[in-house]
Amino acid sequence: VPEGCTAAVRSVTACEVSAAATANGIEVRFPALFTLECTRRCHCACLCALKAEPQQESGGLTEIGQNILSEYIARASEACESFDGDTMSEIAKQTEQYCYRGEPLKNYFAKAAELAEDFEYEAAAAEIARLKSAREGE
Repeated sequence: VPEGCTAAVRSVTACEVSAAATANGIEVRFPALFTLECTRRCHCACLCALKAEPQQESGGLTEIGQNILSEYIARASEACESFDGDTMSEIAKQTEQYCYRGEPLKNYFAKAAELAEDFEYEAAAAEIARLKSAREGE
């Protein structure tokens, strides 16, 4: 077995076993298939996904890019459609520290979360749609 490898051996009897009496005892014959498998584990660093956008400070808030904003809008829209006020509140908290093109995101997401907490999901969805259309109109 090569250094750093582990070995596994498997054997299988494929046919009938035959036995015969001999002067030295009993002779047993059967065909056997042996498989020897050697493996070596290699640990490598792997990057599955990466999303990076340049960030800038704007009035103490971190400026985010269009892709991240689109993700927040999609999550918020889904939360409104599924009447999930908790997720809307979570998104509002996450976006408090961000702005997009100088506009604080809390102005949109906090208002939508407040509406969702009051079970005004249509109005919350309208607020998110207003943000989405403002972004698309740029």
